[in-house]
Amino acid sequence: MYSFTKDIIKTHKGRWRPKLKKSEYYIYQLHIEEAAKFYRAARGVGSKIYEYLKWKKGMNGNKFISLPNGYFYKTWGIRRQRICEAVDKLKTAKLIKFKKATGKTTLVKLYDK
Repeated sequence: MYSFTKDIIKTHKGRWRPKLKKSEYYIYQLHIEEAAKFYRAARGVGSKIYEYLKWKKGMNGNKFISLPNGYFYKTWGIRRQRICEAVDKLKTAKLIKFKKATGKTTLVKLYDK
């Protein structure tokens, strides 16, 4: 049987974009060097915290935000105790700033450069 669709000329005229350098990004707008620092400080949980903070920073700016336990557990299976331990390790490595108060959620933000 003959298919007429293989004779149709490709007419896509999409917008041209330069390719990203693979040495600088592994996920769009996440720098490998920064992600490696977070991973070295707090292992896998640290890298997921960096991804979340970078994502929120892109939408809302670099403000203090909370790290929602439900989101981390549903998305990556990370429990609240591991998030708290990772935040403490990232603070000692001077990668994030945070505000802790009794009875309130911990607010976190990336250091400004």
